[in-house]
Amino acid sequence: LVVVACGDIKRGKSSLLNAILDRSDLLPVDADVATSVHLVIRYAEELGIVVTRIDDRGEPAQEHVGLDQLIHVASMRGDAARREGVSAVEIGLPHPVLERGVVLIDTPGVGGMSRGHRDLALAALGQADALLFTVSAEEPVARSELEFLVEASERTERIIMVVTKSDANSEAGNGEMITEHRAKLRTYTDTMQSRVESGAVPS
Repeated sequence: LVVVACGDIKRGKSSLLNAILDRSDLLPVDADVATSVHLVIRYAEELGIVVTRIDDRGEPAQEHVGLDQLIHVASMRGDAARREGVSAVEIGLPHPVLERGVVLIDTPGVGGMSRGHRDLALAALGQADALLFTVSAEEPVARSELEFLVEASERTERIIMVVTKSDANSEAGNGEMITEHRAKLRTYTDTMQSRVESGAVPS
């Protein structure tokens, strides 16, 4: 079961995946995934990280790195020189969820980000059984996020929206934000459907 995790920057996506995997130190938090890579997380008997890098001859070469190097090879907060040529990062981890056959794919931030980030995230959905999409309890869902979900829905039928950062609000505040998220989704969906029916956009 391949689950692709997407969300705009600062939406708590990496923290959510860390929580699912019981590893607060696994994925860099508050640092965007590099524009050229997906982080593929699958089961292994022990923790290991394999980086695929394209060499000067255009050939792929693999190297094993430690957890302390992940931020450099796979996030925008690390050493840019260490990211050069990196095309893929695969993390092997001993965890019951992964052992049951679940594969998690972390992607660059979408929404307000560049088209390149969106395209990379959408490309990952080509091999996905489900999309895990994070939105924040601290602010309303943005139009760019809604636009991404429209494109994502053309690639996978299973979309799970997770409202993160709920600890920043009261229970009443979270309820109000969830209601607002739902209303925005409903309004945007109705608007898009009307445009399809009028011929303004293709179905």
